[in-house]
Amino acid sequence: MIDVKGVHRTFILGDQPVHALNDIHLHIDKGEYISVMGPSGSGKSTLLNMLGLLDVPDDGEYWLAGKNTVPMSEEQRAAFRRDHIGFVFQSYHLIPRLSARENIELPLMLAGMAPSERRRRIDPVLKRLGLIDRAGHKPEQLSGGQRQRVAIGRATIMNAPLLLADEPTGNLDSQAGEEVVNLLEELNHNGTTLIVVTHDTDLGLRAGRRIRMVDGRIVEDNRAPCAIQISFSLIAITRQRFRTIMQLVAMAIGVLAVVLLTGLGEGGRQYVLTEFSSLGKDTILLLPGRKETSGGMPPLSGEGTRDITLDDATSLLRLRNVERIAPLVVGNTSISAGNRSRESLIIGTNAAFFAVRKLEVRQGKTLADIPLNQTQPDCVIGAQLKHELFGPRIAIGQWLKLSQYRCRVIGILADTGTGLGINMSDALIIPVANAMQLFNTEGLFRVMIDVRSVQAIPALISNIEQQMTMLHDGQLDVTVTTPDSLLAAFDNILLVLTLAIAGIGGISLIVAGVLIMNMTVISVSQRSAEIGLLKALGASSHEVKILFITEASMLSVCGAALGLVTAEACLWLARQQFPDVPFHAPWWASVTAVGVAAGTGLLFAWLPARRAAAQAPVLALQKRGGK
Repeated sequence: MIDVKGVHRTFILGDQPVHALNDIHLHIDKGEYISVMGPSGSGKSTLLNMLGLLDVPDDGEYWLAGKNTVPMSEEQRAAFRRDHIGFVFQSYHLIPRLSARENIELPLMLAGMAPSERRRRIDPVLKRLGLIDRAGHKPEQLSGGQRQRVAIGRATIMNAPLLLADEPTGNLDSQAGEEVVNLLEELNHNGTTLIVVTHDTDLGLRAGRRIRMVDGRIVEDNRAPCAIQISFSLIAITRQRFRTIMQLVAMAIGVLAVVLLTGLGEGGRQYVLTEFSSLGKDTILLLPGRKETSGGMPPLSGEGTRDITLDDATSLLRLRNVERIAPLVVGNTSISAGNRSRESLIIGTNAAFFAVRKLEVRQGKTLADIPLNQTQPDCVIGAQLKHELFGPRIAIGQWLKLSQYRCRVIGILADTGTGLGINMSDALIIPVANAMQLFNTEGLFRVMIDVRSVQAIPALISNIEQQMTMLHDGQLDVTVTTPDSLLAAFDNILLVLTLAIAGIGGISLIVAGVLIMNMTVISVSQRSAEIGLLKALGASSHEVKILFITEASMLSVCGAALGLVTAEACLWLARQQFPDVPFHAPWWASVTAVGVAAGTGLLFAWLPARRAAAQAPVLALQKRGGK
């Protein structure tokens, strides 16, 4: 539609020449949407005036609609401008004495159109512009946005194929400016060639083609990744279904592996942290075994270099700032009530355990406060255990059989979930001396110590270590720690494991990227004739390269989205099976996986895309790979 060839325009200011346009070459096709940007004095407005036949170049050619406009007379340019070009100015340039209707009608009057025909053409325009109720108002009675809409109506009333807009939103607020831009873009979508001069970068970036001028020269002429390239890529993708499915599945598996494995690892990590957080900050844990000699964390199974005995635990009550202690013996055995029986967790402890763990009973009472070495045939059971052994029957006062021992139910725990890996709803609690007899052991699993104040914990830990060293013949073979310390240690370990798992999943992303590269190389080889044809039809090397990169990007993003959705579905199923474990992929894992997938697809498609772009059209057309 437009061809500008070697155009120059020079003005004389004083005795100094100013080169407003310097060797401008520009081709614009019908229906394009172009923004012209640049600093003040760069030649934008001069170029717009030239394209609008308001000025004549000093040198060069300007072809519009197949005609060279440079040799035209002033009358010929005026007639050509009226029929082919519409203008939208920043300052509206409405005639004050004319109404909105009359301003829009002005080009029709200049064209000599009959009044009845003018009315027939102008009413639909007023409706489209939302000015039907303002048609009789003068410009001073209209808002800025309404005045600009009048200017747009005047510019388009002749159905000119070319619309030039000079800072169309410069004098408007954001809302009115957005309405004007939407109206201009609607005209472009209907086939009008739109050229907008603007300082507004946001407005400039909305155009499909962006021209930047500096010192009278075009220094940038970039086309945005347009719908044509995307639609062309979609055609290529849908025609090669097997290849497309392979690439989608490869990328989906990569993202699925990263997100799913990270979600599972993070779920386990959060579960462990929640378990330890069930203990208060004013609690100290005494465990058998020393972490320096046992190689890592103290053994949680209760096996250490030397047992912690009831006498050891009792001696801790004499230390300053010790509020209470709760020794633990843990094991599993068969429990029966009448004709019902099941395997269950047995916790041997004392009355203080309920306060340390903040446990409550919903029926009955807790264990009696008796000496640690004294047995008593009482027990407190969890809510789930009560339901399985007694159903709807009353459990308080009933007797249970534990191996060769018997105990009477005196309390039922309120449902408190799990803590430190122990499901209290499924547990049976008996005095610690009874548990030691039941499991034939003299050693404790651990001792939980409540402290009177958090500030006293460091000094008390030191005192406990001294006490245990003295009781164990000068050997410190226990670990004294706090839930926070264990929490930090486990958190670090589990975080490293989670990252390692994510890294393992990331390998599959790299494999998917390599597959995309291989597939793109094959595609380039098979589509050589197509590449040659595109170049012969005018596609640049850059556009060919962008075409293949767009295909790879679309496959990568779609595959990543498929993998992300599948991973979230798998994690949802895992949460249904294990409701106590929060299987959720951290946001950074999902974002990183999708980002790496898209980046990997682009990276591995870049080399074959460059290879495609570098092919000479003649040689490419001679190949038979596109058949």
